[in-house]
Amino acid sequence: MPMRRTPLLVPALLVLLGHIAAARADAGIDVIVNANNPVRTLSAADIRHLFMHDIASFPDGGDAQPYDNQPVQMLFYSKIAARSPLQMRAYWARIVFTSSGSPPLQLHNDAEAIATVEKSRSAITYVSDSTPLPRDVKLVLVIP
Repeated sequence: MPMRRTPLLVPALLVLLGHIAAARADAGIDVIVNANNPVRTLSAADIRHLFMHDIASFPDGGDAQPYDNQPVQMLFYSKIAARSPLQMRAYWARIVFTSSGSPPLQLHNDAEAIATVEKSRSAITYVSDSTPLPRDVKLVLVIP
């Protein structure tokens, strides 16, 4: 009967994921809006409130449409809301169940995030701090 190596695979994957998470924890995040948005800067608290649906507009009163950027999403919420992916899923399940809102729409990469912000004055999202930002977007917060 062939031996199963699955029990050794799981711990090895967990160690690998731990190393990746540790390396990513040192990465920074740039929060961006459209260059025509009058907002100049936002605080970490402002960003948290916008992405957690506590508020639906920028400080100037303009509508805000947050978008999550999947490759950076876990790091973003761990830094801005001090929540794990599991805690965020539970949070959004509760919000959706009570009809209090819905999670931000999902973007698949930094390029899509930038393109979305370039097209919409109300869009707000985040990208890796290593991503070059074009003139059509404005940096409103750097999350170290």
